[in-house]
Amino acid sequence: MVENQGDPRRSTAAGGWSVAEAVEFLAANLRVIVNTSAITAVLIVGVTLVLPRRYTARVVFGPDVVGQPAQAISGLAAQFGFAFASGSESSPEFYALLAQSWPVLLGTAESQYHVEHWYSLHPWLGTIAMDESYGELSGFERDGTSRTREKAVEHLRRTIAVSVDRPSGTVEVRVRSRWPDLSQALGLRVVDLVDSLNIEMRTARAAKEREFVEARLAEVTDSVHVVEEELEDFLKRNREFRAAPELLFQYNRLERVLQDRQSLRASLRQGLEQARIEEVRNTPVIRVIEAPRAPGVPDRRYLVIRAILAAGLGAVLGVVYTYLQALTRVPEGVLMSDADRVGMALKRLGRQVRSLLPGGRSA
Repeated sequence: MVENQGDPRRSTAAGGWSVAEAVEFLAANLRVIVNTSAITAVLIVGVTLVLPRRYTARVVFGPDVVGQPAQAISGLAAQFGFAFASGSESSPEFYALLAQSWPVLLGTAESQYHVEHWYSLHPWLGTIAMDESYGELSGFERDGTSRTREKAVEHLRRTIAVSVDRPSGTVEVRVRSRWPDLSQALGLRVVDLVDSLNIEMRTARAAKEREFVEARLAEVTDSVHVVEEELEDFLKRNREFRAAPELLFQYNRLERVLQDRQSLRASLRQGLEQARIEEVRNTPVIRVIEAPRAPGVPDRRYLVIRAILAAGLGAVLGVVYTYLQALTRVPEGVLMSDADRVGMALKRLGRQVRSLLPGGRSA
């Protein structure tokens, strides 16, 4: 009786696979492997062609130069042991984190957007105008529950890519969606929310600075009044103090203390006015270097690369399928149930695995 070509049971009995047997097995099952590879590649490419096209909008922005008066207030507060962290709020890394923060993403997801073109499948399906939130456009129900909001925010987080260019000190935000108009609107909305949130943080910091300076100014003003009263009392008690060296020294000391307190009070008054200005300032704190534009060309789908990878995956699946099919093959004239077939295949597979291990030997 002639043995079947490409039968892995022969290799199992012999204790392992040789190169010739492997080539023989592949040649005997080449048609199945090629068909599986081709079908897998066609399926992947077909699904890619059917899925909606994606459009990416790009926006580049950077922190605006922090005003010198605000830095002066922080420096003045630091002299008295009250520090305000202002440098970190001007770094590109801070803005990158802010662009991916929950308040910005939630505000972006819940905003309403006007989409004029329907690109879910193909352009020839017609034009549909929609005014919906990002969550609704992405297929999430508008029930207002926290779970739905979290799903919309997480979906938006996956569509936004943020990167930092350290040499130029800029932040790049890339937004990807099914509609070019939506990608542009999302990019603009992210920048607006980043700017608004940063203004709120700056306003809150300026309010704390104002409260500190007000309290410190009240203390210094009281100390000025105390020194003035001491100086007035000294002059009343010592009308001819210039003739006595000790009295003259005491007078000069009170004069220097009063001048120092008055100078400090003047600086605090100036800082207080500047803090009040900073508290109500609503000018933008970031500058947009490259505004987002509605992309006219969809993103690349890399069909060739997808087809090659899918073909390779299909070939592997074809080899596994044919190998398992050969293991479950029953000799002619032998009747076996499906359970026995599976048990026999598992035993043969186990012997093959043991034979591949270092020092392994088939049973």
